[in-house]
Amino acid sequence: MNKNITLVFPSFLSNAFGSKWRKNSSIVYPVGLFYIAAALERQGYSVRVIDFNVDKYEREEFDEIVRSSDMVGISVYTRSYRNAQGLCSYIRKVNPGALIIAGGPHINLMRELFPGTDLILVGEGEEVIGEVVTALFNGDYERLQGFPGLIFRKNGEIVNTGTFLQVSNLDTDIYPARQLIDRSKYGELIDINVTDRIDSVVTSRGCPYSCTFCIRKCVFSYRVRSPEHVVDEIEQLSKSGTQILVFNEDNFLVDRERAIKIMDGIVERGIKVRILIQARVDVVDDELYSALRRGGVFLILYGIESANQDILDFYDKRTTVEQAERAIRTAKRYGIFTYGFFILGAPMEREEHIRRSIQFVLENPLDFIALNILDYQYGSRLWKQAHKEGLVKDNQLIVTTNSRFGSLDTATLEEFSKEMYRAFYLRPSLFARIFAKSLRARNFILLKFTFKLLMKILFNFRVFSFISHDNPETIECEKSHITDAEEMC
Repeated sequence: MNKNITLVFPSFLSNAFGSKWRKNSSIVYPVGLFYIAAALERQGYSVRVIDFNVDKYEREEFDEIVRSSDMVGISVYTRSYRNAQGLCSYIRKVNPGALIIAGGPHINLMRELFPGTDLILVGEGEEVIGEVVTALFNGDYERLQGFPGLIFRKNGEIVNTGTFLQVSNLDTDIYPARQLIDRSKYGELIDINVTDRIDSVVTSRGCPYSCTFCIRKCVFSYRVRSPEHVVDEIEQLSKSGTQILVFNEDNFLVDRERAIKIMDGIVERGIKVRILIQARVDVVDDELYSALRRGGVFLILYGIESANQDILDFYDKRTTVEQAERAIRTAKRYGIFTYGFFILGAPMEREEHIRRSIQFVLENPLDFIALNILDYQYGSRLWKQAHKEGLVKDNQLIVTTNSRFGSLDTATLEEFSKEMYRAFYLRPSLFARIFAKSLRARNFILLKFTFKLLMKILFNFRVFSFISHDNPETIECEKSHITDAEEMC
């Protein structure tokens, strides 16, 4: 094909160059973009991937890459919306002749031509991206109109082919283009290096649940890969030297029997790898957790959200506080580490609610916690309800909760989050337990991480706000506001 394509993952912080660039700590690479890269390489294109969260460039260096690119693809998340806009504008100035396409979660929600682009793909594009790009290069708009999920310009008019792209059979031979990944730039959690021998596996897509703050249910149906297909990929990664695998999906335990089969397959093939999963707290039993332990699962990330049933019901979590307690204690019994995620700022939340959540994390054997202040994100049920009530405007994509939504303002919630972090992490007994647990499991990677976390807490108290927003007032992203490309980049 003799065409150069650059795929860009905009930073969630800012698209700055040189000394102004700031790294945004990432545990794994943006897996979706590397699926696209693999499909384009299969079509014969030369592909480069830039992740501005971890890749530092001088302006001149990036400009040269853009000038040598025949096409630039941009992955757009709602949180990086304005940075993506700035990049589109900047790329147009540097290389007016380059084609620009976009896809990603924000595109899937908005379903309109992103400013500055020639074409967008709504949905999962790896099955068709090669043919779509070839047709676009050739100006074959008739061919483009045969694909669903595309919006593009034709003779000055916008063409929308309708619906969206969804991969129905996940047991394909397309895997992320891992040869393009510099793993030394990943493997960090809370700005702490865990390991550079880390990789990511996606065993399912979509989510069957409908939490009110989440946008996952807005587009895709829930689909899974077969256990055999998953274990094949894990075996390949293990042989290549991978030490830690992140199952990059919202809930690995949706299908309990499938999860057990994957774990059994890992054991039967003698694969030695440590696995990190995300899970709900309502799928817990001894057979399942025993299988997880045998298969190498060492850390479970639970979306607990709150220790108050009225708040869980408001979020439509369909879980109970008692289920969360049982999940944590069952994981402890099987030597599996636990990481609890909590959200502060539901409209009915009062100080007594937060005190109850603080009491919960102190009374239950959680190993790590992380806190978020509630956001109303475009596409979620919460956003739609707030919009209906006039609390959110049409062009506001993300709004951090404040006193307009409930009784607690953002600054107060930030202080409560710091208090909760202090109460949880400033306990010698916590670190003594984690160190002992790590030694028993011979998990020296987690032992190193825990030691570094302890040092960070002791010498940098700001760790207690590492999840919080730096500037809550800037979280409202207006579609009509495009920051000048020179300022963004």
